[in-house]
Amino acid sequence: MLIDTGARQCRDNLITINWDEANISRAEVTLPKSMILDQGAISKVCTRVQYSAGQCPSNSIYGFAEATSPLLDGPLKGPVYLRSSSNPLPDLVAALHGQVDIELAGRTDSVNGRIRNTFDTVPDVPVSRFVLTIRGGKKKGLLVNSQNLCARKQFAKLNLTAQNGKKLKKKKLKLRTPCKKKRRGGAKGSR
Repeated sequence: MLIDTGARQCRDNLITINWDEANISRAEVTLPKSMILDQGAISKVCTRVQYSAGQCPSNSIYGFAEATSPLLDGPLKGPVYLRSSSNPLPDLVAALHGQVDIELAGRTDSVNGRIRNTFDTVPDVPVSRFVLTIRGGKKKGLLVNSQNLCARKQFAKLNLTAQNGKKLKKKKLKLRTPCKKKRRGGAKGSR
């Protein structure tokens, strides 16, 4: 599983997990405390009626998702929307299209001051790769950082439940950032 949270200071933060056993039935990702929701950037939320009719406004798209399965001829791809919900925060919904169409809906909430997305129902198919990109950066970013992500290692939490009931919990899942690595031993070529 690859999740790109593309937040504002160091864009394209990635969570990578390889799960080669049973298919996933439920996924829960909790972002680091340093990554917070920029509620001012939420320009539009697609209503459930608009979503069902395939008429979500373009400004309700906040990312992109891609899923690859060995059972399909090609990847499933599609936009990620914020959709109205019965919860206080809107749901994060990936509308995946390709050989088959799949709606992957995640409930967004906060736990201990951290943003959490829970996908309670994941289709029972093998997925070799899943990439979820949430729009970040200075323009129209959904997530902002409360601290410099490049200053220290950032950790997310991941809980997966397989279709066979087995669970995987990663309490300190390191986020990869595109931050430049510090060189060891000083500058090269100095005398």
